[in-house]
Amino acid sequence: MVLFQMIIRSRPLNGARSVTRKFSSVPFVAPPVNIYNGTSDYTNIDISSGITAGGAGQRRNADPDAVFVVSGANRGIGLGYVRALLERSDGKVVACCRHPEKADTLNAIAEEFGADRVSVLPLDVVDKGSVDRATAEIKSKFGRVDALINNAGVLGGGPGNMGPEKNLAGLNRDFLTWNMEVNVIGPMMLAQGLAPLMAAKKGRKYLDSRQAETVIVNMSARVASISDNVRAGICWHSYRMSKAALNAGTRTMSHELRRQGTWTIALYPGLTDTDLSVPFQKGVKKEMIFPVNFTCERMLNVVDSMDLTHSGGLYDWAGQALPF
Repeated sequence: MVLFQMIIRSRPLNGARSVTRKFSSVPFVAPPVNIYNGTSDYTNIDISSGITAGGAGQRRNADPDAVFVVSGANRGIGLGYVRALLERSDGKVVACCRHPEKADTLNAIAEEFGADRVSVLPLDVVDKGSVDRATAEIKSKFGRVDALINNAGVLGGGPGNMGPEKNLAGLNRDFLTWNMEVNVIGPMMLAQGLAPLMAAKKGRKYLDSRQAETVIVNMSARVASISDNVRAGICWHSYRMSKAALNAGTRTMSHELRRQGTWTIALYPGLTDTDLSVPFQKGVKKEMIFPVNFTCERMLNVVDSMDLTHSGGLYDWAGQALPF
């Protein structure tokens, strides 16, 4: 059970006026775990007791020199990750977003925790120059990265301010390209740029002062699972394909990067109460819409409880392995 209190300002996809929704402190009880179609090659991650004691996640969180990089950090789940990381770890958080000067809530968190723990950097994942500048600044200022959370992503908006396609007739070349740019190419390029800073081991020995493996976290979705796509319903061609491609990248990177002590994981957070999900909440039971802090707590518990055998897998908020 999680207690939560937050204010969310939603921005509908159709450009309508933003709506402020306020939730008082009420108990949120996690719903029963999902049942998926298909079989995963990976085993589940046990998060029933919280973070695995003595595991890489706990050791990483206890390191004051650890550096956590979060993209899309100015709102929603990204903003939730920033606060959750600051509260559960002793390390530093690099919070990246396209327009730091407009990120009032993020800047308030940075001021609350101090410049020695939070750095806010401009980053547009579809702009190569922006990615290069951000990675160069992180290298210059910190010289290492212990966790990269590729949270920046899209479901609707973009060219023509479109929503996800309801049928094949609605497929649009520009919208499909934009989904691929934001949801796949951007995260993979950021991972490429930061991977050299994430080398944690040489053979069996940890490098520099690190005492834990590093991790690349890619935010994915249940609808990206091809095996689970067995029911008629929403099409969402661009979103499904882009996140499925990201899953493929997550698994492929795991084979190469494990040699340097870097693990990878793709996460399905469930339907979380953010501005991205507002247009799609109609008809969904209240208990199936997660508050942001619940989602971030669960996702970080999954990451902090994983080991090498889980690297490359797709997991949900309960630690269940999803089929690709």
